[in-house]
Formats: sequence, structure tokens, C-alpha cells
Amino acid sequence: MPDSVRALLRLSLLGSLLALAASAQESRPPDSPGEFSADRPGFGESTDTVAPGFLQAETGFLAEAHALAGGPVRNISAPQPLLRIGLTKRLEMRLGADGFLRESDASGATRELHHGGSDLSVGAKVRLLPEGPRWPAVSLLASVSLPVGSSYFSSGSFDPEFHLIWAKSLPQGFDASGNFNFAWQTGGPQWTSQRAASFQIGHGMGAGLHGYAEVYRVWPIPGDEPAHVFASAGISRTLGADVQLDLEAGHTMMARTPSWFIGFGFAIRARLGGLFHRH
Repeated sequence: MPDSVRALLRLSLLGSLLALAASAQESRPPDSPGEFSADRPGFGESTDTVAPGFLQAETGFLAEAHALAGGPVRNISAPQPLLRIGLTKRLEMRLGADGFLRESDASGATRELHHGGSDLSVGAKVRLLPEGPRWPAVSLLASVSLPVGSSYFSSGSFDPEFHLIWAKSLPQGFDASGNFNFAWQTGGPQWTSQRAASFQIGHGMGAGLHGYAEVYRVWPIPGDEPAHVFASAGISRTLGADVQLDLEAGHTMMARTPSWFIGFGFAIRARLGGLFHRH
């Protein structure tokens, strides 16, 4: 895809974020969209969808390091934009990306530096099952990547991905959730796949604070170990009814080639006047 088209797509995404930030300053309508719920921080997503007629933007910064045998590889990604638009009470549309990427690779004889834009992801999340007394809430997130990123970072193909998400409220203010993820890379002579599974437990801490601890496994890791298991933790803070700040960090467990990450970000919600109707 031409660089001009890639640049246009990225500028459109940035413009949407700026428009959202401006609209969030307006007063809130009488019909509330419900409790604020973001898909960050953490590896897994929430089972919640954005209320119909509302738009939610989530963004952040992530720094990662991977200690390969030949030397460390360090990555930075920002602003990791995710736009979520509520269509009905159970369905939302999504547009996301890692944003601008920078990779420093010292695993070879010389240090290499790469930077550029990521692919985009277009998808939807649907709530399949509401939480009950004896069963969790269940949602399905389906997406496909668009190969519009820089040549070094792009997969070069339209790659599908599915997340089966569950969540359950627990006694004493605790909550549990998890993901089962399936992704495919369709470029090249044959398809390759990657899977992931996560478990998270969280607890409200008062004053708008919520903390969590999470364990997740990703496999296989191309060109590395058969799998990586991460332990991570984070905290989020809501500001008013429509803004959240967050911080997260994690590290591999018992890995031959250890990896760690740290990130922070925020999410903000605003109404899309009259574009959609509640059902």
C-alpha cells in the first residue's frame, strides 16, 4: 500500500482521537451509558461493550525488552489507539493499532534500529451471555488486521483473530476474568497460528482505584521458546464518570529468554450525538 494512504489512515485515526477529546468536555446527557469499563490495562479484555450511541477511545505507551541469546531486543509502541463505538446494547465496532513502533535489536553482530507504523485492526465485540448466579458473562471479539503498516512491522496480509472472553463477580469485592485467544498469520506459503490464555483477578480499592494480578501464556513464540508465561499486575483510576488512567507491568516466568514490559495509558468516553439509536 502506498505511503500516502498509510499516512492518511494514521492521520484519520489521530483526528478521531482529537475530536473525541474535544467532545468529552461537553456536559453529559441525562441518559447515562452505565459504569465505565475499558479494555486496558492488562492482557485480557473486558466482556463489556460500549453503550449504543457512545464512542470510547483508549490509548497508551508500552516499553518492552526481550533478552535473546544474542543480545537484547527493545521495543516501544505508542499511542496504541483503540476506538470503540457502541452500536447496540450487545455490539460494538472497533478500530485499533499499536501506532508508531521503534525496535532496537542488538541480537546480531551490530545493533539495528527500526521504526515505523503498525498495521490496523478492524473488528467487533459481541456480548453472548450475561453474568448469572452460577455462570460468567461471555463475549466474543473478532477482528482482522489490515496490512497498512511499515514494511518491517507489517504482517503483509489480512490476519484474523478471535478472543473468547469471560468474567465473573466474586464475593468480598473481587472479580475474575480470562481470555482464550486464537490468531493466524496468513501471509507466506502457509498459515501460521498463535494461541493465548489468560486468568486475571482484581479488586476495587476505593476512591476509583482498581488493582489486578494476571497470568497468561502465549504460544508458540516465533524464532524463540515454544511458549512464554507472563505474570503481570496493574492499577487503574477512574476520574469522574468517563475517564480512566492506568499503569501496568509484567515479566516472564521461568523463561530461558526473559522478557518484561511496562506501560501506562488512559481511556475516555463521549456521546456520539444522534448517530445511533438505542434498541
